[in-house]
Amino acid sequence: MSGTPPTDSAAHGPRAAGTPPASMQAGAALTFQAAFQLGSTPWRLPKAYYEVDISSDGKWVALGGYGLPVEVRCFETARTLATLDIGEREPTSLSFRPGGKWLAVGTSHGAVLLWDVAHDRSEILPGGERGRVVRMAWARHGALLAAVTDARGFRIWDVDARRRVCRFRVSDDVKVETLQLCADGAAAVFGAHGERAAIIDLASGKLVSLIPLSRWIWPLCFLPQSSDRVLVTGRLRRRPVVVWYDPRTNRMERLTELPAMLHAASLSPDRQRLVGATWDGAILVIDLRTGRVSQVCQQEGLVSTVACSEDAERVVCRASGCVVGTVDCSDMHNRFCAPAVGHVESVAGFLVDPQGRYLASVGGDNRLIIWDLTRRVEVERIGSPDRGVSQAALAPGGRRLAVLLGGLGQEEQTAVGVGSWGGKEWRELPMPRQELKAVHWWRDQAVVALGECAADIWVWDTKAKKAQRVGPRRPLGQLRRLSSCCIADHLWVLCEERQLLIIPLNAPNMRECKQWPDTYPTPQGRAMYSDADGRHVAIVTPRGVVMLTDGQLHGAYVIMADAPYGVVGDLAWHPQASVLALACGKEGVRFWDMESQSWVGSFGGHPGSVQAVAFSCEGTTLFTGGSNGLICAWRVEGPLRQASIARS
Repeated sequence: MSGTPPTDSAAHGPRAAGTPPASMQAGAALTFQAAFQLGSTPWRLPKAYYEVDISSDGKWVALGGYGLPVEVRCFETARTLATLDIGEREPTSLSFRPGGKWLAVGTSHGAVLLWDVAHDRSEILPGGERGRVVRMAWARHGALLAAVTDARGFRIWDVDARRRVCRFRVSDDVKVETLQLCADGAAAVFGAHGERAAIIDLASGKLVSLIPLSRWIWPLCFLPQSSDRVLVTGRLRRRPVVVWYDPRTNRMERLTELPAMLHAASLSPDRQRLVGATWDGAILVIDLRTGRVSQVCQQEGLVSTVACSEDAERVVCRASGCVVGTVDCSDMHNRFCAPAVGHVESVAGFLVDPQGRYLASVGGDNRLIIWDLTRRVEVERIGSPDRGVSQAALAPGGRRLAVLLGGLGQEEQTAVGVGSWGGKEWRELPMPRQELKAVHWWRDQAVVALGECAADIWVWDTKAKKAQRVGPRRPLGQLRRLSSCCIADHLWVLCEERQLLIIPLNAPNMRECKQWPDTYPTPQGRAMYSDADGRHVAIVTPRGVVMLTDGQLHGAYVIMADAPYGVVGDLAWHPQASVLALACGKEGVRFWDMESQSWVGSFGGHPGSVQAVAFSCEGTTLFTGGSNGLICAWRVEGPLRQASIARS
């Protein structure tokens, strides 16, 4: 929906409103051709799958997510082999039957489905129960299936006879988070994090014993090999360990000590190996016969689910974002098939090298990655899990970058780092010790850092190597800074109090400021952007409204209201034509012509939701970044490419 144009003609020059520029008069549609992808692997999926499991032979991988059908994919190629639509139900737990091609699917409605993947047949097991299925376990080589729900109970079925064997109810003060069956199916062990575990005899339905492990160990999970031998992982005397517990004698025997605390763990189908994931993403395989611990890979982000095939030769895990980790332990030269490069969360923005060799991307995983566009590989990765990159800025000359380390709710003290393309000469500036929220470049030699309030503005001269505090004369500590951008010699600061401050950085006292005129639409922006020349400023609001104004505040108008094309996550100006590209999430990329004040096209070729967009400096390439961390490059065709060639 196009908005009302400004009445001041100075905002757009002498051309009359409604007359398209020369580059758009040809009438040809905007077209884009796929060029290449960055961080692309078979297991970087366009949507987020929260449940994952692997078959005992290691050939199939099952995936499930909220609002998505259950999929079975090939481990080696990630190609989809079969899908199961379960309607309004959501898959909350997946478990392959040992030695078979059946998949048990636990749903949010408490039902458990058995899916014959090979013949594409499914049925619901009888004796369902309300609540959400949170865990499932097999025994007797796949003859028994147990499922526990968040309604404080669990059920056990005889799968071959398709009947429910027994049903147990737990007291309301105990939340069952772990459930495992012994290999012979004679007993079940259930428990919760940091609480007691219990062993129940399935034949009589009686409690065999309680495991009062809270006195000795903070348990993570209970994995029984038999009714008198339970494997427990957790923390003992502040050290992560794996121990054996004998419920008959109430004694504990340490098996091995782990390098870090496990966040998720799973037994192999043969119950001879334990596969676990630590809090920092390391995937470990523990041999239960010898106690040997082997690290098979290092995954980016937090691993919430892990599963393995027979003999633990193949491992799958659910990592952050839309990444599914796959590890082939039998192939030591290619053991990590999941993305070892790229972002594991959504891409938030881009910085483009004027020479066309590099591209920098900032992701929701608090990483800044510098890409070599010629070789299409990573050059440098900046940021760590405990001190990530929350924002980045490019100097006007395009030779240096500045990043803000920390912030965005992180406990570590924020800092500003400065470096160049190619990952060289990175150093940290001694900025004032306070919580910084934004960083910008002023000219080519000064870095502007902003605190949480509008008055906390610091300018660091990289040549003089000193910082100076600037800001308005009157106290503005109560104005909470929302977003900002640096245009020429002025700093624009948009506050939550619906005030826009324009602070001159080159004034003698640097204390003059302007406010957003009352006659213009009140900005309620979530983000603020400007083009390279500072001629246009765009303000994105939480409702998706984009207001455009020139750098001198000659006019402001709305081009998009009530998010008709999706929430705007990012935007970019074409360097040669008067076209603005907007990343509109699931609706792809929309293009707005600032001279004709109309929509001139759209593009939806990116797999998944588009969260970031940028043009190359020549305007011949369009970069899109998605919610799955994938970065795509597209060759610009049609009138935009003709304008780029003509004006360059």
